[in-house]
Formats: sequence, C-alpha cells, structure tokens
Amino acid sequence: MRTSSNALHQTGNTLAETIRRQSVELLNRNLASAIDLKEQAKQAHWNVKGPSFIALHELFDGVDKKVRHRITVGAFLDLFPHIGEPPNDEEEFF
Repeated sequence: MRTSSNALHQTGNTLAETIRRQSVELLNRNLASAIDLKEQAKQAHWNVKGPSFIALHELFDGVDKKVRHRITVGAFLDLFPHIGEPPNDEEEFF
C-alpha cells in the first residue's frame, strides 16, 4: 500500500471507503499475479529444452497467447480510477 498519501481520489461510485481500499489492494495483487503469469509463460516458452521440446514449446506458446489475450494489464489499470487510487508502481510488483 502507498505511504505517500492515504486519501482516495473522488469518484462517482457509492462504495464505502473501506470497500474501495480493499478493492485497490485486491486489484494490485491480481495485477501483479497477471504480470507474473504472463512473464512466466513467456519465459517457459523460450527456455524449453530436451526431448519434449516441440510439444512443450507449443504448449507454453498456447498458454502465453491465451494469457496475453485474456489477461491484459490494461484491463486492470482501467479499473483503478473508478475506485479512486492509481495502481502501485511497477517496481513494487517485482
């Protein structure tokens, strides 16, 4: 969570502040998980070795494509302004 400011930005939603804060925390966790999953799938795709190379390479390629198609970082980032707080800095995810 942020240390610079505890105030949430004004929004048009009617969620209680506690719910908004919990939502920001969950969105930040899920955003970090989505970035991690995307990067791990890409890493696995490019680093497969051994006798099952082709099968695993194609498997991880499919996982990477599905993750990129279904889990976009932008989809998460679009939600933050509606809650009233920007996402954590990217450095906090790694």
